[in-house]
Amino acid sequence: MSRWDVRCSAASLSIRHPGNGIAHPMTTYKIFAPLNLEGVEARLREGFRFQAERARKVERRFFDSFDWRLYGAGMVMEEERVGRSRRLALRELESGHPICATQPGELPRFAWDLDMQDPMRAELAHVLDMRALLPVVKVVSHTRGLRMLDDEDKTVLRFALEQSVASSTDGKREASQGDWLCLMPVRGYDVPFEKVSRFIETELGLPRVAEDRMVRAVQALGQVPGGYSSKLSYSLDPRQRADAAMKGVHLGLLETLEANVPGTIADLDSEFLHDLRVAVRRTRSALSQVKGVLDPETVEYFNQGFAWVQQITGATRDIDVYLLAFDHYKESLPEAVREDLEPLRSFLRHHHGMEQKRLARGLRSARFRGLMREWRSFLEEGVPLEPTGPNAATAIVEVADQRIWKMYRRVRKEGRAIGPDSESEALHELRKSCKKLRYLIEFFRSLFSDEQTAQLIKALKQLLDNLGAYQDYQVQAETLERFAEQMVAERKTSTRTLLAMGMLVGDLLKRQDQARKEFWHRFARFDEPTNRQLYRQLLAHEAHGRHAP
Repeated sequence: MSRWDVRCSAASLSIRHPGNGIAHPMTTYKIFAPLNLEGVEARLREGFRFQAERARKVERRFFDSFDWRLYGAGMVMEEERVGRSRRLALRELESGHPICATQPGELPRFAWDLDMQDPMRAELAHVLDMRALLPVVKVVSHTRGLRMLDDEDKTVLRFALEQSVASSTDGKREASQGDWLCLMPVRGYDVPFEKVSRFIETELGLPRVAEDRMVRAVQALGQVPGGYSSKLSYSLDPRQRADAAMKGVHLGLLETLEANVPGTIADLDSEFLHDLRVAVRRTRSALSQVKGVLDPETVEYFNQGFAWVQQITGATRDIDVYLLAFDHYKESLPEAVREDLEPLRSFLRHHHGMEQKRLARGLRSARFRGLMREWRSFLEEGVPLEPTGPNAATAIVEVADQRIWKMYRRVRKEGRAIGPDSESEALHELRKSCKKLRYLIEFFRSLFSDEQTAQLIKALKQLLDNLGAYQDYQVQAETLERFAEQMVAERKTSTRTLLAMGMLVGDLLKRQDQARKEFWHRFARFDEPTNRQLYRQLLAHEAHGRHAP
C-alpha cells in the first residue's frame, strides 16, 4: 500500500502512483492455436531483449457476497497465494487498479472481522453492509515471468505467460482456461509498452481480452457474474393469458426462494433468510391478490403451504433483526448504561442458535421438499385449454390494471379513514395493503412505462417506510418486554440489564410516537392529486385503447 496514494469516497475512487498520472492497467491477451506459450515467447525474443524469471504456481480465490455486491460496485476481491505467502487485495473491476490490500491472519467473513484500522474494512463495509464474503471461484495458474530490458539493463516492461484452470469452490467442476499473455507496464516506460503491444496485436495476431480474470473464470464454469438478484425483473407480454403469465411470475419467485435455501440452512448471513422470506411473502401475495387466474383449490393448497414456510422461518428472522440492530440500540442509550445491555446480546445469540436449528430442520424436512417439488411441477405444466378461473384467459395487462387500481383505491380509503384516535391496528392494516400494492406494481412493471412506475413506487415507498418504522418500533418494544420476562424466567439477567432494556423500550415508544406524527404528511404526499392522476393515466386502458383487438 505504501506505493499508492489512495483517495476514496462513496462517489468515486482515484488511485494514483506517486508522481505523474494514473498508470496503464495490465493488458491481457488470449493465445490461440497454432501459437502456444513457447511459440509466443520465442517470437517475442526475436525482436526484444528479455530476462526470464523462475516459473511459479499461483493460486487465486475470488470472493463476493451472494448477491454480487462487490461486482455491482465495480470491485473484485482476490486472495493470492504463492508458496507460503498470501495477500488479500481489493481492486477495480474495469481497470484492475488496486484499491487496498491486506495480509489478514484469517480470511474475513464480514467487513467487521477486519481490524478497525485496516482501510479494507471501511471499503468493504460501505458495499457489503451485513452480507458475508463467500468464495466465488478458484483459479490455479502456472506462470513464467519475463522482464524486458533496455540497453542499461533496466526493466521497462514485464510479462507473464500463463496456463490457468478455473474450478468451482466445492471442487466439483473444473474448466481449462487455456494460455494467456499478460503485459504489466512499468511506470514511466510508455514507449516500450506501446511498441510491444502493437507487435503482439499486429504480428502475432493475439486479441486483447477486456474481461477481468475473475469474470473469465466464472464464465468458463458456465456461470454469469452478477447472476443473482432478489429484485423482480420480468418481461411480460401484455396479451399473454393471465394464468400463463402468473405461472412465469411465480417461477421467478421460486428460483429466488430455492437459491436462498442452502445459505439459510448454513446461516451464512442474515440476508439469505431475509430474501427467502420476501420471496415467500411475494408468492402468497401473488396467489391471493391476482384473483380468478389459477384454480381456487390449487391457490388455497399452496397458500397454506407457504404460510407454513413463513411460520417456521419467522422466529429466527425476528432475532436476526435484533442482533443486527444491537449496536444501534446500545448507542441510543447513555454511555454509563450501555454495557448493561450485553446480557441481552448473549440471550439473543443463545435463542438464535436454538431457533436456527429448528429452521434448518424445517427446510430439510420432507414436507418442505415436497412443497417445493409440487409447486415447481405445477408451475412448469402448460396452462389448460379450458381456463380454470374467470380471469385465466384474460390478457395479463387487463388483469394487472384491474388489480392495481382496486388495491390503490383500497389504500386511499384506508389511509383517509385514519384519524388521531385510530388504533394502531388501522396503520398496520394500511401497511399490509401498501405492501400488496407495491408487489402488484413490481410484478407487472414491464407492462407499463418505466418512468411512471418508478414515480409510483417512490411515492409508495416513502409511505411504507413510515408505516414500517411505526410498526417496527411497536413490535420491537413489545418483544423486548417479552425478552425481559424470558430472561428473568431463565435467570439470565440483572436489575441493571432490565433497567437498560426499559430505557430502550421507552426510546422505541417515543420513536413510534414521532413516526405516527409524520404519518399524515407522508400519506398526504401519497394521496396528492398528481399521484392520483398518475395512477389514472397508467391504468385507464380504455382511454388509451391499449387492449383493443
